[in-house]
Amino acid sequence: MSSLCHRASESTQAQHRCGTSSGTDRRPEEAALELEIKQRRRAVLVVNTRSRHGARTYTEAKRLLVEAGMVLDAAYPVERAERLHEIVREEIAKGRKFIILGGGDGTISSVVDHFAYTSVVFGVLPLGTANSFARTLGIPLDLTGAIDVLVNGKVAKHRSRQDQ
Repeated sequence: MSSLCHRASESTQAQHRCGTSSGTDRRPEEAALELEIKQRRRAVLVVNTRSRHGARTYTEAKRLLVEAGMVLDAAYPVERAERLHEIVREEIAKGRKFIILGGGDGTISSVVDHFAYTSVVFGVLPLGTANSFARTLGIPLDLTGAIDVLVNGKVAKHRSRQDQ
């Protein structure tokens, strides 16, 4: 599973906050996926509107992503949580390379398994209450900062203990 990771400050740019280093140790498929996303600038936005800030920020998030140069192939304001699984599975099956999920820790944990063993980047838009997952990755909790990471951040592949 790949996700977008917050870029560290200029002085610590070699080490991303999510624990992956930039430079020569990046895997070729990770770099190729990042390049494809940055060149095509296409994404799907899925927002759990029942999350703490989801309903209030859905329209603004769409606007900010488009203003930042992203083309949204689809955008879903999801009210029923059980629909999240269906939408994410369908979009992955369509061959989408970048799916942005807006919500909190519950939203993320409910669909993250769908991204395992795929070449799809899982973008995080923290719209929940605690946003512990986003905090752990160093993703800003404000909408503008999080969108900057989604548009300009680095792709970081999750490394299992076996991979390390």
